[in-house]
Amino acid sequence: MGLFKDDSQKTWEKALKALEKEKWAKALPLVKKVADEGLSSAQYQYALLLEQGLGTAPDAAEAALWYEKAAQQKHLKAMLTMARLLLQSPETCGNTAKAYTWYQTVYEIMENRFFADSERDDLQSKMEAIQEKALDERQTATDRAHEAYEAENYETALTLFSEAAQMGSENAMLSYGIMLAKGQGAARDYGRAFGYIKKAAQKGSAYAQFLCGDMCLYGMGMEESADHAFKFYLQAAYWGNADAQYQCGRMYHERQGLPLDLVSIDYDTAARKWLEMAAAQGHQEAAQLLADEFADAPSIEEQYQKAMAACQAGKHDEALPLLQPLVNAVYFPATLSYIQLLLEKDDWQKIDDAIYARQQAYMDSQYIKGSPYEETWNQIETLMKPYANRFLDDLVLG
Repeated sequence: MGLFKDDSQKTWEKALKALEKEKWAKALPLVKKVADEGLSSAQYQYALLLEQGLGTAPDAAEAALWYEKAAQQKHLKAMLTMARLLLQSPETCGNTAKAYTWYQTVYEIMENRFFADSERDDLQSKMEAIQEKALDERQTATDRAHEAYEAENYETALTLFSEAAQMGSENAMLSYGIMLAKGQGAARDYGRAFGYIKKAAQKGSAYAQFLCGDMCLYGMGMEESADHAFKFYLQAAYWGNADAQYQCGRMYHERQGLPLDLVSIDYDTAARKWLEMAAAQGHQEAAQLLADEFADAPSIEEQYQKAMAACQAGKHDEALPLLQPLVNAVYFPATLSYIQLLLEKDDWQKIDDAIYARQQAYMDSQYIKGSPYEETWNQIETLMKPYANRFLDDLVLG
C-alpha cells in the first residue's frame, strides 16, 4: 500500500489506541476501514480479531481470507499464520506444499534483513520437517497439470497449473503464465500472464526471464520498454539462455534499451561477447550477425587466451591492454585477471584502475546470482574489499 491519506492515518491511530485499551468492539470497525484500504498491518489485525472473536463472533473462514490478503503483501506474521492454518489440515493435498511456500518466502526475507539466528534456525527446522512431503505434493500437482495439458484439456490444465503455482512450483507458474498469454483455457490476458511468468523468472527460470524480456520489448500487456527488456534478457543471458544472449548482443550492437549509466561499456565488444556465446549454442541469427558485423575481429575467448598467455610469460604490460576491452565489456574472467594484475603493485593509480574495473562489473553483478559467474564475482569482491576500504579512507581523510 502507498502513503496514508490523512483521514486514514487518523483512523488507524484511533484503532491502535482502542486495541491498546482492549476496546475490541470500538476497534473492529476502525481496523476494518483501514484494512479495506489495503494496509497489510490492518488486514492482519482484522484477521486476528475475527479469528479470536474479539469484538465480534469468531469467524475462522473470514479471518483466513484477511490473513491471506496481508500475506500477499509480504506481512511476515500473516505469512507465518497462513502456514499455520494450512498445516492444521495436512490431510488436504497441497496444504503442506502451500505452507512450505509461505515459509520459504519468510525465510528469504529474513536472509535479507536483520533477524536473530535463533528465529531463522527455528523457521528452518519447521521447513525441514515438512520439506519432503511439500516437494512431493508440488511435483505431483505439476505433473497432473501437464497431463491435462497434453490431453488438450486446457481449462482443467489451467486450474491445475494455478493450484501448483500456489504450491510454489516454478514450472507451474511459467506454464500458467504461458497459457494465459496464449488464451488457452481462458481469455488471453497478457497482464496476468506477465505476473506469473515474472514470478518464475524471480525463482531463477532463465526461459521465464527471456519471456519477460520479450513481453517488455513487444509491449505484451504493458507499454513497450526496451530498457526493461534488456534487464530481463541480461539476467537470462547470464543463466545461459541462447535467445537472451542473442538479444543482448543485438541490443548492444544497435545501442537499444541500454541504461545511461553504461557509458563506460565497450558496446561492440559486449555485443560480440554475447553473440559468440549464443552462436556457440547453435543460435543461427547470432552466428549471422557475427559474420556480418564482426568477421574481422578476434573472438573474445581468443583475446582472453592471448592475454593469459602473455600473463603466464610474465609480460604483464602486454596482458593489461589485451584485457582492458574485455573488462569494458564486463567479461567476468577477464575482470578478475585484470584486477589480480593491477593489485600486484602497491600503486595508487593501479588500485584506482582496479576499483573502476570492479565498478564496471558491479553493474551486471545484480543479474548473476546463482549463475556460473557468481563465484567469479565473489572472488573479485574478496580481492577488492581491503583496497576499496583504503580508497574510501583516502577520500575521507584527503
